[in-house]
Amino acid sequence: MQALDHEKLQKIQDGIAELAGIYLYCVDADGNAVTKLSGEPKEGERLLRLIGKENIEALYNRLCRSSLEDQIIEDTSYGNVKTAAVTVRKEGRPTMCWLAYCVLEKKFTKRGHYADGFLRVTSESALMQALDLLRMWLTEEEKEQAKKDMGAMLDYIDKLNELDTTGVEPMSHVFPVTNVFREDVVTNGDGSEATLSNAPSMKDSGFKVPKTIG
Repeated sequence: MQALDHEKLQKIQDGIAELAGIYLYCVDADGNAVTKLSGEPKEGERLLRLIGKENIEALYNRLCRSSLEDQIIEDTSYGNVKTAAVTVRKEGRPTMCWLAYCVLEKKFTKRGHYADGFLRVTSESALMQALDLLRMWLTEEEKEQAKKDMGAMLDYIDKLNELDTTGVEPMSHVFPVTNVFREDVVTNGDGSEATLSNAPSMKDSGFKVPKTIG
């Protein structure tokens, strides 16, 4: 990675972030920015405010202090938002650190407090694959193959950039997907009164039935 100039590093980072559906940037061992944020800028900044930039930086500080951890993935206060960091080391010392965050599709989450209104969504497996790409420590032979693979990926991105997208709205799905917002207000009730109106006998807002246990 050190042989790459910042422009090429940015391009590779943009490609990985785009394919994985995550937000991503890189800092050096002193915490100085090496690349710009990959991902839609306004949406990325809004998500970063929800997470708290200090929480992202805490991942970087934790990795730099540790001699055992090379990668961290953390939950946030939002059930569908993850943060992550992965470091590249040379002779045991960190040389650069990738910081990532993303919004998971709700079908991949279990908790109910969500960050809504984001078009770029992904899965946890896609996040893991992106981190694996970023943390690869390669032999010289593998590096040569990786250069060819990265070159092919960059050529493909350049090919996509040749398309005239004037007037085409950005999207995260091939099918039209929109958020449906409404106030969290009960409008239909629980229907208990209508249900109990058919009961032959009732007690304390419930059906009254014959005793079945002596």
